[in-house]
Amino acid sequence: MTSSDGDTHVAKTQRWRLWDLEQRWIAATIPHLPRWINGKNLTYATLYCAILAVGVGWVARTSLHWLWALSAIIIIQYITDSLDGAVGRYRGSGLKHWGHYMDHLFDFMFLGGLIMAYAFLLPDMGRWLLALMIGFGSLFVSTYLLYGITQEFQMGIARIGMNEAKIGLIIMNTIIIFSSTRVLEIILPILAAAVGVALIVNVSTVQKRLYKKDTQDK
Repeated sequence: MTSSDGDTHVAKTQRWRLWDLEQRWIAATIPHLPRWINGKNLTYATLYCAILAVGVGWVARTSLHWLWALSAIIIIQYITDSLDGAVGRYRGSGLKHWGHYMDHLFDFMFLGGLIMAYAFLLPDMGRWLLALMIGFGSLFVSTYLLYGITQEFQMGIARIGMNEAKIGLIIMNTIIIFSSTRVLEIILPILAAAVGVALIVNVSTVQKRLYKKDTQDK
């Protein structure tokens, strides 16, 4: 997740492993973007990607090769989501509050769109997809609550962020295309368990930190 337009007031913590590489290509790209590409329409691109993901998931029921399109959507969303805030800061758009709100709202919608796409492929695995939605959703909520209290925006857990997760989805899509959806029947329970463990670790760490802060501030 990134924040759109000039959110330099946000202290970003727990950066993902690919952070430095990502910042280099963003810095090299921004000066060459045409003026019509701005932080606002880059932010809206995530919403469009969410809608497209649902549509592609629907048609992928007839041919798993449509998952190539889903992987392309994930890549496009990654690029636009990475550039939106940086473009806003570079051009001084001043949409830090609008950008922070809309960007993360659309991020959550994109997550929902992806889960719906996979739900079309495996309707019998709905309980695991629901578990993933609850797990990821709770991590989103934890991140935003922590930001509201400390003004620190947690970018990942154990240096694993959304971008590493997107790479994992692209790899998973490729495996499914060359095998079958039965791979998802194995992956989804494991993934749901991993997200559950990450949630427990995250909440445990954050609540201990905040409890310590409260007791020290008495």
